[in-house]
Amino acid sequence: MRFDKFFPKEILKPYIKYFAISENDFESEYKVFPSAGLVIGFQYKGKLSSLENNNEHLLSTAGITGVSDTYKIFRNSPNTGTVLVYFTETGFSRFSASPVNELFNQSISLDYIFQKDTIEEVEEKLFLAKTDHDKIAVVESFLWSQLKEIHEDHLVIKAISLLYQAKGNMRIKELRKAFYKPESSRKTFPKTCGYFPEKICINCTF
Repeated sequence: MRFDKFFPKEILKPYIKYFAISENDFESEYKVFPSAGLVIGFQYKGKLSSLENNNEHLLSTAGITGVSDTYKIFRNSPNTGTVLVYFTETGFSRFSASPVNELFNQSISLDYIFQKDTIEEVEEKLFLAKTDHDKIAVVESFLWSQLKEIHEDHLVIKAISLLYQAKGNMRIKELRKAFYKPESSRKTFPKTCGYFPEKICINCTF
């Protein structure tokens, strides 16, 4: 199995942490633990399924997994290859008008978010791409075409920054008082990030 990371171009760095090429020659089952950002996956070969309550669900070859508060179990077929996009906490909101919190604990087909013919075009180009860098370039081009100008809530961005500076060890009351009190930000946070700020605290106290 290999998992190689690639960093985005400058224009996409504020929204994407990194890309990854994941390939596995053998069938395997693995856990994916919660993260504070959404993940898009484009499979250019093989199949991927999610496992829940002993039931297996075949996933779309182009899909998105929302922020989760628990780990997920996946199973890949032999000879699987996937391009993964790991977004920053607020990054995905720059590519879609869909409220991010609606994807909480979900793994759905990407054509629920973007136009189906656009996703099919990306998949076709990935199938023809010869190298890892060619594959990353295909996905970068797609994301660049979907990038939108939106008004960013600076209170939300400051709240996330504060949480990371404190490494999650802080009082929720302090966070709310400093950056999170306005009702508009209270509504914006889950729509932008997919969760309330308490979700990314490692050791929050009230």
